[in-house]
Amino acid sequence: MKMHLRSWWEKKLYVRGIFWGILLFAILRAIGGDGFLVREFWFDEAYSGNVVRMPWREMFAMLQRDIHPPLYYMLLKLWGTMFGFGDIALRSFSVFIYAGFLATLFVLLKKITNNLPFALLSLVFFAANPFVLQYAQEARMYMLLAFLVLLAFLFFWQAVTASEQSFSRMWLGFACTMGFALLTHYTAFIVLFAFGIVWAWQQIVREHVPLRAFLLLAAQVGIIIFLLFLPWLPIFLQHLERGSSLDWNSAPRWFDIFAYAHIFLYGTAQGTAGGGVPRAFDFSLSPIASGAVILVIFAICVGFWGRLVPQSRTAFSLFGSLFLVTITGFVFAEMHDTHLIHARYLFFVSPFFLLALTLLVSTRKNIIALAFVACYLISILLLQPQHFDDEYGFREISLIFENNNAKLIVYSDPFLYLVSRFYAGKTIAHVLFDEDNEFGSWAVIPTGELKEDWQSLPLGTIYVTKDAAFAAPEWQSLADYGKLTLLQKSKL
Repeated sequence: MKMHLRSWWEKKLYVRGIFWGILLFAILRAIGGDGFLVREFWFDEAYSGNVVRMPWREMFAMLQRDIHPPLYYMLLKLWGTMFGFGDIALRSFSVFIYAGFLATLFVLLKKITNNLPFALLSLVFFAANPFVLQYAQEARMYMLLAFLVLLAFLFFWQAVTASEQSFSRMWLGFACTMGFALLTHYTAFIVLFAFGIVWAWQQIVREHVPLRAFLLLAAQVGIIIFLLFLPWLPIFLQHLERGSSLDWNSAPRWFDIFAYAHIFLYGTAQGTAGGGVPRAFDFSLSPIASGAVILVIFAICVGFWGRLVPQSRTAFSLFGSLFLVTITGFVFAEMHDTHLIHARYLFFVSPFFLLALTLLVSTRKNIIALAFVACYLISILLLQPQHFDDEYGFREISLIFENNNAKLIVYSDPFLYLVSRFYAGKTIAHVLFDEDNEFGSWAVIPTGELKEDWQSLPLGTIYVTKDAAFAAPEWQSLADYGKLTLLQKSKL
């Protein structure tokens, strides 16, 4: 008996050591990469940083003019209050959430498969995933959204597999996490709809739960979610009425399914200070060709279906169904010109695809899972890394602003405006020069900070532009960083 207890205790310590080692590796990989330390804030991150530096009342006023719910910004502001509002400090909040995401993933897979070695191998798979790593290094809400959706599934799985037909702690956990997800990003409404469809199918069609009992439980869960979202509901209705301008996102094509299979496994290029939406990583194959190969491998792995334990089959069905129903919801929204189909908006649902893929190799022989993870790690080495040695230089120009007696700084476009505003702070008045009133409708830029009269700019004004060919007799060159040119008005 003593030997048995000792063996059990040593095994538990061994598993804990491996788990914490993998988690530590993932965190160090996230905070040690150029995407975390070297890369300057890009437009979206700079918006996050500028918003959370505002007083609470001003922050909520700004969020009302934006298109996002408030939970991420509230948590980020609390984090910044404790650890600072610099770019590294704000990004570290996503790393903190990333650690929680990986821990939740491990617990979920351990409960599904009851196979500790497989759960640890899957943890390595997700810790190495460049797509997940990308959002662990970004000061945006997408990592938080993915964590909340995964945590909601953990509660959902425990409630469904325990056949809990009355309201319980698991359903309360599911309702709370989904309510928080809706307060993080509005795309969570699509996955909530997917959960409802899959839940109804699982309970009514497969488990033959009486319809009345199911509707009563669904109503209780729905009421909790509604009550959590209720304080933000009036603002949400304003956002819904105003709509959102996502015209920068191109319309999807049918073969994008291959590209997204590639992106879910290998990520996209991270956003840089010049703005623009990140492109897909370069690979030895094109993203479409690579994705086609991935889907063929996925189809081959279905051959292991008969070797899966029953609980893994159930989990695979749930992951696959949630992924497909959520994607269908995005496609339906796309038919109404919402332009939502984009890698960053699909990030929170990518774990369903990746979990379904890993479960296909969760046979009783862990050597198959080991070979799968090893091949994936080798394939990551074929990626062409993204370098950040050609940044715009916003950290440097903020020092120029401090040492210059300029009272006004003007920017040629909103990307430069917002990123520079974050790094330079409020020590100098920053405005956006708007010759054609092109950016007047941008919610992130108060209209009072737009300048339309070029001649009225005072002497000493600094002009920040990406146009290196800009020349005017009253402006002299102040600094040239290659991608950015600084000029100062020396004559009236």
